[in-house]
Amino acid sequence: MKKPAKVLLWIVGILLGLTLAAAIVVKIVFTKERILAMVTPRLEEAVNRDIAIGDAGISIWGGIGVWLGDVVVANKPRFSEEAFLTIHRLELKARFWPLLAGRVELDRVILDAPSLLLEYDIEGESNLAGLAKSDEPAPPDSLIPPDSLIMSSDVPDEATLAAPVVVDHFIMNGAQLVIRHTEPEREINVNGLFMDVITGNPAESSTMTFQADVAVDSVIVTGTERSFAFREGRPEAYLKGFFDRQEELVQFDTVGLHWMGALIALEGRAQMHTAFTEIQINAQITPTSVAAMMDQAVRSGLLEMRHDIDGELSGHLQGSFIWPIPEGTTPDWSSRLYVRSIVWRSPDGEHEITLPVAEIRGEKRVVSWNASNGTLPNGSFSTSGTVDRVFSVSREL
Repeated sequence: MKKPAKVLLWIVGILLGLTLAAAIVVKIVFTKERILAMVTPRLEEAVNRDIAIGDAGISIWGGIGVWLGDVVVANKPRFSEEAFLTIHRLELKARFWPLLAGRVELDRVILDAPSLLLEYDIEGESNLAGLAKSDEPAPPDSLIPPDSLIMSSDVPDEATLAAPVVVDHFIMNGAQLVIRHTEPEREINVNGLFMDVITGNPAESSTMTFQADVAVDSVIVTGTERSFAFREGRPEAYLKGFFDRQEELVQFDTVGLHWMGALIALEGRAQMHTAFTEIQINAQITPTSVAAMMDQAVRSGLLEMRHDIDGELSGHLQGSFIWPIPEGTTPDWSSRLYVRSIVWRSPDGEHEITLPVAEIRGEKRVVSWNASNGTLPNGSFSTSGTVDRVFSVSREL
């Protein structure tokens, strides 16, 4: 073997040996107990809640990382005794070279089977209040951004503020979200939530761009006059937009939602406030087969039986509202749906009703419709009308 090749093999062998030795040292030095002693107090201080962690470990393959197992974050006092957040496994992978420069850049964060409980009491206060911030008010003339880390007791300058943590890739598998209201009593249960988010450029400014794939297995709404559930027909969505941390604004520039056989394209924004969120949406429903939608509705549990009906549905929806929806109010919304080439056949197959085109309009409390040139087994028909209905909050859902 030539000398240069031998030297190269020696160098590779030394590097592999050093890597293996480093892995062994890391495993010996950073024991479970030591990791928990370092991590738990800092997490409790960050979220202002009691935290219990069942297991922990360090990994160096694929980037320096730490994983936590069976994480339980306590709920806020005055709310239920159930945990605010549980996570079966949390894994964080950091990039090595930015750490040497004093920056924390996470290559990826993976959450396996997290479960989050959001509760609202009779006064509308959420168990999110007081999370990740001190209960003491900030000095009125403070120049310190709320998400900065102060390195000195003096008024900080640009050099004394720590850079924000950067997360490039976020993955969440098998999540559960429960939203529970005390008055009126109702609950939304989202199961099997999957999310894959890639972010960009959060270190240079307060604005973070994102693109995400989202899917959910089931949604169950209870405690309302129109309770419903779907357990099949997995909705899937693609999102692209940005999040402004200073303005607490989420802007969705592109959203594609595929569900119930329909493809819905929408854009919108969510402006977050202390006790509520302002939401604006503008959605377009691409031409969709009515038969395919009904098949999905039956499999999802939204319809009890399949009706022999076919045709095409399209339209748009736009509006704005506040969440949670205040009692006795109606969201400011408008919609226009078109159905074309509708054919309905009776269960015995002897009768058929056709409708070339129909238009359904909605605005706040008022729904109107107009259909003409329809055919019946013994003639033709046209119909139009208006329904003015005051919706309660439970019916809005």
